[in-house]
Amino acid sequence: MRIAVIGLGYVGLVTAASLSDTGHHVIGYDADTEKLESLWNAEIPFFEPGLAQLVAKNVDRETLSFSSTLDTAIQDREIIFIAVGTPPGSDGSADLTNIYQVIDSLGQLLDRAVTIVIKSTVPVGTNQAIDHTLNSLLKSRGLQLSCDIVSNPEFLREGNALYDVAHPDRIVIGARSRRAFDTMRELYSPSQFTCPVLEMEPASAELSKYAANAFLASRISFVNELSRLADAVGADIEQISIALGTDDRIGPHFLRAGLGYGGSCFPKDILSLQHMFREQGIDSALTNSIQQVNSEQRNFFATKAIRHFGDAIDGSTIALWGLTFKPDTDDMREAPSLELAQLLLKAGAALRLYDPVLNAAIRERFPDDSQLEFADDMYEAVRGADAVVLVTEWIEFAEPDFSKLRGLMRTPVLFDGRNLWDPAVARSEGFTYYGVGRP
Repeated sequence: MRIAVIGLGYVGLVTAASLSDTGHHVIGYDADTEKLESLWNAEIPFFEPGLAQLVAKNVDRETLSFSSTLDTAIQDREIIFIAVGTPPGSDGSADLTNIYQVIDSLGQLLDRAVTIVIKSTVPVGTNQAIDHTLNSLLKSRGLQLSCDIVSNPEFLREGNALYDVAHPDRIVIGARSRRAFDTMRELYSPSQFTCPVLEMEPASAELSKYAANAFLASRISFVNELSRLADAVGADIEQISIALGTDDRIGPHFLRAGLGYGGSCFPKDILSLQHMFREQGIDSALTNSIQQVNSEQRNFFATKAIRHFGDAIDGSTIALWGLTFKPDTDDMREAPSLELAQLLLKAGAALRLYDPVLNAAIRERFPDDSQLEFADDMYEAVRGADAVVLVTEWIEFAEPDFSKLRGLMRTPVLFDGRNLWDPAVARSEGFTYYGVGRP
């Protein structure tokens, strides 16, 4: 099929590359000409394992191309994906400016009926509003066309996006016509997915994305809140999580205690969901508490370090291992490291920061502070340090050389914010160990 993808950020580029890999002919549109020049050379503007190779492969196969001109990108296309950003506004609602700019342009350029697929995360009712806006624009031009507007939310995990596209748990299609459902089933048929393809009305499809993210975030916040009680009574949250996860009614996923969630999806989507509740006059006590618990978790963990050092924290040096909000990405949006760094700097500590994908964009997110420096190696970061705080569970941190680590540090103290290490092993190596909800 002939497809255009409008917006080549994270979701749009992954979508374009993945669809082109199944044999569809995809043109990706973005107004940023510098980005497009990089993409032609398979230079990806963010870190996602395997994506650069996938782009290069399909550019060479000529199933994937790019354009900075919208009318060129949509020419002769059967399906147009919209994957532009919907950032949170000041009131928490999703800012749909980018979406409506695209719709206005399509309303002036289209001369035939096409299927328009909303991949961006948008609040309930957006599909209906877009349908009205676009078809009114076409009618005002004297065109007797009716474009199908489809809601097809993405459920991608940063760092695992290509796997998730190839092995989805489900494909959600929100539409109003049999023609639209059939078009989408044809689109996804080359991948021969064995997962359920769920057909529903657009409002349910839109809300399903928010429901999924809020539910997963609630599991993280629940286990993190429980970890504080485990800390207080001497229980081990890791053992409790195993007990929970082996219950078939609950399952093991998203029950790891740590420093909470970050990234672009969970925080933004929960704010938008809260706004939708408020618009309908519905109390949402549970949803409101999810983000509050998440933010408090960073403060709770930072307080452990501050209490350990007491007055001696003023003049101490603390190494932070891992800065991105999760492994296998360079995304710093809502990253726990940002809050932890601010809290520890405010307490008087000097910080030395290291991340496996440390780059200029990551460095720019931290304050220009004389008490803060960056290291290019995990062991360089700990030289002369009084403690290590593990923030992001990158694989290279899983089995450090504890003997080497102890020899480089001024005082052997570990704050394991992801419960990555075995406390008994760390203590046997001479470290004072603090985890999350672990004795």
